[in-house]
Amino acid sequence: MTKICKLTDFAYFRCRKNSKIPATKNGYHDAKVCNLSELQVNDYNVGLPMRPNGLIAIDVDEKNGKNGIQDLKHLEEQYGKLPLTLKQKSCNNGGYHLIFSDEGIVKPRGNLGNSIDIRWNGYILSEPSVIDGKPYKFVDGIDESRKFVTIARLPYEWISLINGNNSSEPESKCNYNNVAKVFKPSIIQHCELGKVFENCRFLQFCKNESQHLSEPQWFSMISLLAPVIGSEKIIHELSSTYPKYSFKETELKIQRAKRFGKPQTCRYISTNFPEICGECSSNKNKRRK
Repeated sequence: MTKICKLTDFAYFRCRKNSKIPATKNGYHDAKVCNLSELQVNDYNVGLPMRPNGLIAIDVDEKNGKNGIQDLKHLEEQYGKLPLTLKQKSCNNGGYHLIFSDEGIVKPRGNLGNSIDIRWNGYILSEPSVIDGKPYKFVDGIDESRKFVTIARLPYEWISLINGNNSSEPESKCNYNNVAKVFKPSIIQHCELGKVFENCRFLQFCKNESQHLSEPQWFSMISLLAPVIGSEKIIHELSSTYPKYSFKETELKIQRAKRFGKPQTCRYISTNFPEICGECSSNKNKRRK
């Protein structure tokens, strides 16, 4: 999920010439939405706060013998490829910032190893800042007019990693990419979710009509899937097109469903949503018993 923003929608503040040090009394707390040309008087650099703007940056370092690009590649092999988002070349040799929405971020770790830093409670320098003659420049995720930028939401696996929920290995080897768009049982059958979808008309409905689910239907879907180990990612994928979706609320519903102890029964769901379940064979068999 991505959003298109204007660069002028963000709040900025002044930093000293040829420096990352704030030029304002309260640092990034003095940031305001303004015309960038106002900040560049006397060659000031420009600071872009992360958290106040709803952003988080993955800072990939390539200086002093660090190899952040290669380290990030290894992480993508483990946790999945990062989506296209605003990318800024920094002043060090080949380093860059990947700027994402901070949706789902709670208490992020400060780094992912010694060559990749996470910037959230703080700021980064932004184009058109310059350090030692080397400019910061947006190189991807920006349109030709250089007015509109793409800000992507981090995938679930990366949110979990950055929040510190995963120390070394991703939660599951299952590939859930695009499950919400095209359901392929072969993708998830080894996680036992394939059978769940195959045998439940209600879940099939939730998958196909995720954009139009009512609140009770949404929670019942989560209740059915939450007890299955490794289901969190697919719950977020299926919920992402729901109009009221938010990462935080979905996480709370998943935890509530797990604490509830047992998933809602087939009989309960068919009674409450007869227009969906209809003459489901699974429901018929349970009634005979």
